[in-house]
Amino acid sequence: MKMNCLGDSITFGYQGDGGLQMKRPYPVILKELLELDEVRNYGINGSTIADGENPMYLRYQEMDDKADIVSVLAGTNDYGRTEVEISKLGQFNDKTGDTVYGALHVLCSGLKQKYPNAFLFFMTPLLCDSEPKPNKHGYTLDDVRKAIVKVCDSYHIKVFDLYHEVFYNAHNKEFIHEYGVDGWHPNQKFVEEKLAPAIAQFVKENHF
Repeated sequence: MKMNCLGDSITFGYQGDGGLQMKRPYPVILKELLELDEVRNYGINGSTIADGENPMYLRYQEMDDKADIVSVLAGTNDYGRTEVEISKLGQFNDKTGDTVYGALHVLCSGLKQKYPNAFLFFMTPLLCDSEPKPNKHGYTLDDVRKAIVKVCDSYHIKVFDLYHEVFYNAHNKEFIHEYGVDGWHPNQKFVEEKLAPAIAQFVKENHF
């Protein structure tokens, strides 16, 4: 079986140091835990769902067509990027990539068409240390989480709610010292001990 993992720096495996990749991002660990033949990592640092930087609603088309499992972990940069012009949250009925809601519709419908027989699921962002402060467009990370859940539900796509189910205690300095690169990015220990096993368990419970 083969898996495609679409995402941002959490999927890429950002470990600081100017954007370097950790040795074992969660897609690498999922290959072992799920005994898959191949797992492809389509994580890009700073990637947004909607218009912003390397938007996923466009680049999903570049992923390999042959996949039995497809995951999407996204939303943090739509809320928190400051170096680029991020999109507004928008409304549920939006259908274009210039809002988070609209881009989610494009992404969900496109993935369903591209992978009609695959197990497709989304993951909500991990908590970050700027939450619950609204961004410059007035929405929070939890607003992005709710958008992901609502749009995915309308396409009957399962969602693993990392925001609540895999607690990244971004506001606790001791926790970040042990498990974080910073208040936005988990380190290798968190990925190995908490994130990857939780994702693997979700896949087993909902697919295998």
